[in-house]
Amino acid sequence: MKNGHIEHITFDVADIDLSYEALVAEGMQPVETSPIWLQLWTNECKYFTIIDPNGERIEFNQILI
Repeated sequence: MKNGHIEHITFDVADIDLSYEALVAEGMQPVETSPIWLQLWTNECKYFTIIDPNGERIEFNQILI
């Protein structure tokens, strides 16, 4: 990456599984084979990352609790 590029950006979504399915159906390239579950502090979340047509990483996140 060159200076000035953003490493990645994250968007919060209401339904991570539906978002994953919709983006894959549109031909986006996911990094993960399905949303990843994480336990962070007192919350849980699921996330996945896609590679956009410009090669940049976009992360989608849903806080579960």
